[in-house]
Amino acid sequence: GYYNISTAATPNTDSIVVQFSYLGYEKTIKKINSSTDVRLDVALLVNQNTLSQIEIKASRRSSNAQKIRSLEIGVNEIEMLSVKKMPALGGESDLIRTLQLLPGIKQGSEGSAGLFVRGGTPDQNLILLDGVPVYNVNHLFGFLSVFNTDAVSNVKVWKGDLPARFGERLSSVIEVTMKEGNNQKRQQSISVSPLALGYTFEAPIVKNKCSVIVSGRRSWVDVFTTLLTVSTQDFTLGYRFYDFNAKINYKINPKNQLFLSFYSGSDRFSFNELPQARNQVKYNFTWGNKTAVLRWNKLINAKIFSNTTISYSQYAYNQRYNIKNTNYQQTLRIGSGINDFTAKIDFTDSHFERHNIRFGAKLSALEFKPETLQLNSFDVDTVSSNRDYLQSIDAAIYAEDEWQVSSRWAINAGIRGNLYRVQNTHYPTVQPRFSMRFLANNTLSIKANYSRLFQYIHLLANSSLGLPTDLWVSSTNKIRPQKGNQVALGLFQNLGSSGLFLLSIEGYYKTMNQVIDYRDGANYLYGVSNSWQDKVAVGKGFSKGIEVLLEKKAGKLSGWIGYTLSKTTRQSNEINNGKTYDFRYDRRHDVSVLVNYEPRRNRVFSAVFVFNTGNAFTVAQSVYQGVLPYDSNYGSPSDGNDFFENRYAILERNGLRMPNYHRLDVSYSASKTTKKGNERTWIFGIYNVYNKQNPYLVYPTQNGRFSQVVLFPIIPSVSYKLSI
Repeated sequence: GYYNISTAATPNTDSIVVQFSYLGYEKTIKKINSSTDVRLDVALLVNQNTLSQIEIKASRRSSNAQKIRSLEIGVNEIEMLSVKKMPALGGESDLIRTLQLLPGIKQGSEGSAGLFVRGGTPDQNLILLDGVPVYNVNHLFGFLSVFNTDAVSNVKVWKGDLPARFGERLSSVIEVTMKEGNNQKRQQSISVSPLALGYTFEAPIVKNKCSVIVSGRRSWVDVFTTLLTVSTQDFTLGYRFYDFNAKINYKINPKNQLFLSFYSGSDRFSFNELPQARNQVKYNFTWGNKTAVLRWNKLINAKIFSNTTISYSQYAYNQRYNIKNTNYQQTLRIGSGINDFTAKIDFTDSHFERHNIRFGAKLSALEFKPETLQLNSFDVDTVSSNRDYLQSIDAAIYAEDEWQVSSRWAINAGIRGNLYRVQNTHYPTVQPRFSMRFLANNTLSIKANYSRLFQYIHLLANSSLGLPTDLWVSSTNKIRPQKGNQVALGLFQNLGSSGLFLLSIEGYYKTMNQVIDYRDGANYLYGVSNSWQDKVAVGKGFSKGIEVLLEKKAGKLSGWIGYTLSKTTRQSNEINNGKTYDFRYDRRHDVSVLVNYEPRRNRVFSAVFVFNTGNAFTVAQSVYQGVLPYDSNYGSPSDGNDFFENRYAILERNGLRMPNYHRLDVSYSASKTTKKGNERTWIFGIYNVYNKQNPYLVYPTQNGRFSQVVLFPIIPSVSYKLSI
């Protein structure tokens, strides 16, 4: 990290004492001569012994005091140690599911890694891996995220109250930072869970100057067992995923440092009919991300430093369907993707005693392929279409000033300007941001925020599939960018004589315009020759809520209790007869409890309890015979194809509710240092302890009642990790 202490902050003294501390590391205290310019770099050593209780308390009081004094509202930072302690689905720790336990952040369906922040949709979250956008964060059809916790150092989330340096999304920014690699000694670890096998290696290339970390993870069940590969007399099913992280950190000199990081991850699902089947069908479905970033950190002088970044991000999915018999053969390929090329530069200036100024600029070039279709058969020539393939340019500049007005008052005022160009259409926007903090005393602060936000890309999500077939599309000359406004007010209080508890209460009101959704009855799987723009409706969104969080981060017993009371609605003239309707993931009540109990060193009991109001869903009130809007390439009624099938009349969008959702997960982890100095850890967990039959999907039956599909009953797991 970088820090700067002005001599104006220490009048009438020739020296100051600075304490450097971070949980899990040994505390360092330095005495500095403040009468002259001094540069001091401090490397913290990993604490091999248990921190005493009083040291933990002191550290946490400092952490709570920092949160009370900061200008940040709607911001949460999660330690990776907490993520790894939590009970996990299938024994694989996941930082996205940890974020789902925070107030104002909701999961989508049962077990999914989707994030719905303060009434927003998943595409309204800017998820950054080392500063690079990741456009799809799902493995295992959404039940696991792409972030390998062994390769991540920390994660921080802003819930709509964004400083001016962030843009292009309406709901949140989630910063995931990779580890930089140990520049002192070589380390490696192996982890095994019921879902995946992982390996991490980090070491200095040049001690104190250059380090590297490499981390990989792959689902292993398809290789070693048949648990995820189902075989019958007629067909086989297969599935696997992998992800790979690498990062090099090179300190050129005390004023210049380079970082190069790379990520690649992919999933593959296959279905194959065996040769003895009447029709030989082969289906392969792959999806994944790639990111790369080069960052140059330069200390220009004692008061100003810069970060220059060049990055690339790609998301793509491809489906290949082949059917063959003695008389017929056909191959269908469907694909979608987005490419993002970005260059940006950011400056931080601390020339002025009470001001911390940030400013910078960004230029992005984006390529969209919403849907690519290719059809081959015996009697039809290759038919290929790149419908709506387009390119866009997004340019932005920003400036923000964090001003310490007095000992009690502080302000962060910023402005961001964007120019988005697509299809010879320009969308210039101005986005003011404002935050303020009043410090009533050393333990209580009141904060307020206003943010105006614009978003230029959209995600068309077909929620009925449960597959990553969502389409990333750009604003066009017909579909305008999304626009959002949010105001928030918060109270932050340090509780208890020892200051171990932190209570935060935040209220917010949020409006969203130009949000898009499929029209009633529309589905991108039909009518593929039509543009997606003809199948969506543009509308408005409204969200309001109160979030309460009580945290205790130190001592043998730690954790948090979170509660959200909220309401989220949508309105469009072309959906639900123009009437306002509940958002699918509107949940009036949302409760989460996380408890960690550490009776002695290296022994941790953890438990998570969640409760929330059931999802809203839509049911057709009547059925009639109608014509399906198939693509003209598939033929016409004169070809003898059956174009008449049941069509469904929907009278009220999201008019019904699933049963309330609740679940308890528990885990126990035990670590031990072996005689060779290695550390091994066993983690035993149970997901859904009391086997609650939470619905993943609800559907009507012929007798007028409803049935439900349950994906996750009680699931025990065992995981193992060895650090060498």
